[in-house]
Amino acid sequence: MARKVNFIEEINSTKDAWKIKVRVIGLWRVDRSSAPSLEMIFMDENGDKIEAVVKNYHISQWEPQLQEGQSYVGENFEVVSNE
Repeated sequence: MARKVNFIEEINSTKDAWKIKVRVIGLWRVDRSSAPSLEMIFMDENGDKIEAVVKNYHISQWEPQLQEGQSYVGENFEVVSNE
């Protein structure tokens, strides 16, 4: 059975079996010498937004696949507090 698509407002840190459909509305690389990252803003069909970060050791895998303005379905990811 296919997993239902969640909205951004529904996701939290209680599990890692989420599925979201989002558009990348912002995408940039942060080149810190100690910890580079690929950072982006996702927006779902309700207009809710969330920031996503790809850590340095996964940048080469994900950067060629992601484009600002494109839509994607993401599954099985970790949600952490930004505090």
